[in-house]
Amino acid sequence: MNSDVSKLMAMVCGQNRNDFDMNSIPLEIRNQIDNALESVFIGKSTLLWLNGGKLIDAWNIALNDLRDTMFAIPNTSPVVIYLRMAVFNHRAKWNAKMMHSDERNTVACINTDVEKQEVIDNANAMITVGMKTIQD
Repeated sequence: MNSDVSKLMAMVCGQNRNDFDMNSIPLEIRNQIDNALESVFIGKSTLLWLNGGKLIDAWNIALNDLRDTMFAIPNTSPVVIYLRMAVFNHRAKWNAKMMHSDERNTVACINTDVEKQEVIDNANAMITVGMKTIQD
């Protein structure tokens, strides 16, 4: 049975279309996507925070940027549909973390240019690795 027929049959049986799409993607791939989103988010948050301002502002801007980036992907394959759902799950998880974080109003303080460059390099590497996983 091809994928479209299987999806229709699942819907007739009362299964949610999004659940069907998600379950058609192996758990390993879903975990890779979730980890890649986290990596990109942490990298972007770090870079934004280093530019000044409160950590919560960096988190919020990074969440919005992550959402916009993932929804700009023109493909609508089941993996991309899962990716878009995962963005919202990621956002919900981080909204809870932000609410409870004692550090949300903290401003980044790095003492030397060498330390700052090391943090920037690490953040850029996280973004690169995460985006490569998502693109693959």
